[in-house]
Amino acid sequence: MNTQIEQLKKEISNLVNGNLTEEKLTKVREIEAQILDIRIKSRLNEVNAEQKRKRELALLAYNAEQPETDITTNECKFHLVKVKKYPNLAALPYCTAKFKDGKYIELTLNGHTFYMFRTKHEYNKPTEYTRPATFEDFLKLNSITERDIYMIEFKEMLEANEKINNEFKEAVKKFDSQKKELEMYFFSHIGLFKQSNAGHIYEYTPNIY
Repeated sequence: MNTQIEQLKKEISNLVNGNLTEEKLTKVREIEAQILDIRIKSRLNEVNAEQKRKRELALLAYNAEQPETDITTNECKFHLVKVKKYPNLAALPYCTAKFKDGKYIELTLNGHTFYMFRTKHEYNKPTEYTRPATFEDFLKLNSITERDIYMIEFKEMLEANEKINNEFKEAVKKFDSQKKELEMYFFSHIGLFKQSNAGHIYEYTPNIY
């Protein structure tokens, strides 16, 4: 991939040397689009392969039994004799488990941890555990895709994300401008207003470089 991109970058460099005509600019944009497609395809291949591996492990975890008593050792591994009663658990590869409130709430297979229940915490109340009713819901709980993500889907996501990022930046500019018009810093300085955190807002950018 890197060799292909480097070759395309050289083509761009050759085009921008000398007089930059409209025809050359069009060609540069076409090559830049090719480079972007190569990066997207490479990243999607990596992510889809990793998600597929996680889905395969997730299915093993989802189908594992739930003993009513803790059968793990101090190292959080299953007791070799006790686990024989539970063939699906016994077959899990390189597995450790976390037992709490009478159930295995986490299983770690090949270094990847799966949450077995959704939890609800309320003050002075016992934690509520809800088992995902379907494998698809189990995947969602563990932030795993149900299938491969296609290039056309991801490019649509890129376009939509860029749109909302731009809308957010314009909204921030308007907000800052209106604060200046109202002289909010001055009135805050003399004690009539105070600043407060309006919450955490994150801008997402594509992880393809």
